[in-house]
Parts: sequence; C-alpha cells; structure tokens
Amino acid sequence: MVAISVAAAQARLGHDVTIVSEETGCAPGGTDELIRSTRDADRVKIELVPKTKLFAALYGQFHKVAKSLSHSPDLLHAHGVWNPIALASTRAARVLRVPYLVSSHGAMHPEMLKLGAKKKRAALALGWRRMLREARRVLVLNEEERAEVNTLAKREVAAIVPNGFDIPALQIPTPGLFRNTFAPLAGRPYFVFLGRLDRVKGLDDLLESYLVARSVGSVADLVIIGPDWGEQASLQAAARTSNVAGNVHFTGPLYDHTKLTALRDAIATVHRPRYEGFGMAVLEAMAVGTPAIIGERCLLPVDGEREGVILARGGAREFAANMVELERDPARREILGDAARQCVARRFDWTAIGRQTLAEAGFLSGGSAS
Repeated sequence: MVAISVAAAQARLGHDVTIVSEETGCAPGGTDELIRSTRDADRVKIELVPKTKLFAALYGQFHKVAKSLSHSPDLLHAHGVWNPIALASTRAARVLRVPYLVSSHGAMHPEMLKLGAKKKRAALALGWRRMLREARRVLVLNEEERAEVNTLAKREVAAIVPNGFDIPALQIPTPGLFRNTFAPLAGRPYFVFLGRLDRVKGLDDLLESYLVARSVGSVADLVIIGPDWGEQASLQAAARTSNVAGNVHFTGPLYDHTKLTALRDAIATVHRPRYEGFGMAVLEAMAVGTPAIIGERCLLPVDGEREGVILARGGAREFAANMVELERDPARREILGDAARQCVARRFDWTAIGRQTLAEAGFLSGGSAS
C-alpha cells in the first residue's frame, strides 16, 4: 500500500513511475484492488517479474529481467530490505549507475533485528550492508531505526520519512453512525483500538489499563478492531474473568467507510504497544478527528497534545488516568480531535510525502523512477 501510495503521489507530481513486483506471493486481485482504491494509482505502470532467488540477487543481472530498467531510470526506490528483489534491484542500480533509495518499512529497528538475528547478520555480510551503505538514502520511520541503520551502514545514510494518508480522498463520517448502529454498544461511549491482535501490540496491557479506568469510574466500552493473530481468545477470557465481557467488543477486521465510522465515534483511539515503529492505525483515527492516547513505545512522530496526541508515560494507572480524564472532558476531546485532524492534513498527506521522498534523493525535476 505504501509503495503504491508513494508512486501515485510522485506520478501526481508529474513523474513517470513504474512499480516492479514479483509475480508470486500476491493474493489474486490484491494489486488491482489497491490500484482501484488509491487515488491516481492508474497513472503508475506495473511490471511483474519472476520471483527473485538469492543467487540471482547476488550475482544476476536484474536490469536485464526488468524491462523498466533496460533504459536507466533517473531513480530507483527499493521497498523493504530482506527480500532478495530489493538486493537485486539495488545491485542493478549500481551497475547502471542509477541513484537509489531504500525504504525499510520498520525492518531495521533494533526490535525487529532481534527476530532471526543470525540470518540477518549473515545477510548483511552477503551484500545487504552494502545495499544500505551505498543508498542515496535509507528511509526509516523513527529515530531509533535511523540510529541503527547508520550504525550498520557505518555512515549517515538514514532519513526519517513517515507513512501517510490520502487527505483529499478522505470523507469524514457523520458522527454517531457506528455508536448507534453497532448493536453491542447500545449507544454507549467507547474507546477504540485498531490493528492486528498480536502480542507486540500490547493488547493485554491495554486491557489492564481499561480495567483500571473502569475501577475509577469510567463508563466507556472498549472496541477492538482487527484480525486475530493469536491474542483474541486470551483477551476474551481476561474480559470474562474481570466481568467486562459485555463491554469489550471484538469486531474483526473492518474496512473503508465502516472502519472510519468506528474511529470517528470513539472518545479516543488507544494504543499501548510493546513496540510500534510508526502507528499507521493511530494516524487513520487522527485523520477523521479522533484524538489519540498512546504509550511510550508507539513511536509516531507527532508533537504531543499540540497535534492531538496524549503521550501516556508510565504504567497501567497512568494510561488509565488519561483515558478517564479525556472521557470526562468533551471540550478537550474536541480541541484535541481538531488538532489531530489538522496535524494529519498538514504533515502526513501522501503528496507531501512523495515530494519529501524525492527531495531526500536530490531528485525533484521531471523524469522516470522505478
């Protein structure tokens, strides 16, 4: 989604952009659906190539496989790090003497490097370190990742460029649509979490904070939106044990306008992760005017309450105190929600991010890019 959104933004800015993607590994119709739902994506060319093997990435000539590289583009942008196609494409860029960017998409944060650490150390020695070191820029999502990339590359190569939101295409829902039609809520106020139900998202800690908030007078429900990645059963069991099963609602994944109505009606979006390299789901809620309460390990680059976000430092009680205070202060919610919406419109629009991406490459004139 990020690759297509950035490409569409750059095409909107007048550039000739092609996405080169492997034929395998994509769900049928997945790419077509993303193109249909992304503004100006029809301006972007799509070229499918055979799946890249490790040998080909290290020693092959990718520019002879990808037609869009047969005539050297002005810029190449590799999305992701550990996939062989990223290594192959950047190697081809060096052969063609084409400047290139690498977007890490969070993969180079110290927490992520702990996963499969031995394989990743071997990969760095095989060629991935050179891929990072010789990039025009490695685009990362937060300061911790920037420092890690610079250490691994042994030079100052990383720059922070956020993910974004398509502001002009956004239709902010009418208030009340979700709260008054989602039957289990029965019109009650609620906090909302959006994201996969994964241990790294800290939903057990969020539920602990919610229980503390209930114990000191909160009357709000908690709506949890997203696919189950193994945590739902334990969360439901904990809610039953604490006698709040009727107040904690699991909707499964919601999409498009339905998702936005659920975000729009919430008191706030709440996120207390073990680690979150950016917080795209928080940004989606902010875009429709919903304030956010986030924990310290959500590394969304915003300026606190000035931009509609309450950073809850400390443990469960401190997080809960922020929930209760915001629930009881509708005037403050409105001020924070307006600040959140303005923040996304000002700093996280895809067109601005597409321009920033090109600026990091020193590439702002017309041309072609892959």
